[in-house]
Amino acid sequence: MEGPKGSRKYPLIMAIFLITIAINFLVPDAKGQEVTSKAVFTVILLVFFAGSLFCYIAGYHMKRFSWVSVRTFFDAMTVFGIFFLMWTIFLGKSGLLDPIHWPSPDRALNVLLTDRAQFTKGIAASMWRLVRGISLGLVLALPLGLIVGWFDRLNRLVYPLAKFIGPIPAVVYIPYALIIFPTVDQVTVFIVFISVFWPAFINMIYGVATVDRRLIDAARTLGGSGWRIVTKVVLPAAMPTAFAGILLGLIMGIVMLTVAETIGAASGIGYYLMYYKDVAAYDRIVADIFVIAACVYFWTYFFDKVQEKTLRWQRGSR
Repeated sequence: MEGPKGSRKYPLIMAIFLITIAINFLVPDAKGQEVTSKAVFTVILLVFFAGSLFCYIAGYHMKRFSWVSVRTFFDAMTVFGIFFLMWTIFLGKSGLLDPIHWPSPDRALNVLLTDRAQFTKGIAASMWRLVRGISLGLVLALPLGLIVGWFDRLNRLVYPLAKFIGPIPAVVYIPYALIIFPTVDQVTVFIVFISVFWPAFINMIYGVATVDRRLIDAARTLGGSGWRIVTKVVLPAAMPTAFAGILLGLIMGIVMLTVAETIGAASGIGYYLMYYKDVAAYDRIVADIFVIAACVYFWTYFFDKVQEKTLRWQRGSR
């Protein structure tokens, strides 16, 4: 453990959030950045402060968390604290940049409250499209990748084709998708599906094809054969590689979801972004960026938990 010397900076990190609150209330807003309420930004800063205080007490003094976890948490809080402080000073108070295109934290984050109904509807629509696209992509990619990777002759034929077609950006399929599918909703699901399918498919093939042959030979020596070896030996050994492809597909799926929704969707986080870009409402654009970031964090956190549970056997080998 690094000890008290390494923890002396933690109260200073927590103080950044309180200093930002004080500056936000005591220093006048720059011209064009005036707001009627500072409640949303203040609440967000207090949440960060309270979380830091809890981690400091429970993690450092009460030893409820590991030292590495505490240190990592405060490293993240340092980044957030400095970001919010600089955002407040340079955009909210100094007026160094055009307030129309560079909103203060109060203006941008107040949108989360005033447009909460639109965000709720948009997030629900986007997540439903994302779930359908990801589910369809993985249901097809993983079994097909397992089969192709297992049969050497099929692997020699399909894997080079997959490496040729897979890197093509999913966005290039949008013009034909608009012709084939009757609704923009289905087009969006298809684009997410393409974005998820190819990375997961290619990585599953590669993971299966590169499994240590000694594991397969040992399983056969012990009486294993056919699909029992595939499901009990090959599939678990290939899953770490497959998960790398799934993560890449997940991230690309979210990116392409946002792009596809800007084409002609009537709702969604991408639609919200494009609509307010056309009317130059940059406070709403910044708010939507935060919403998209939160959605990405949720999905990657969920992915990490699924991967951790699925590959729990790896813990003992590290």
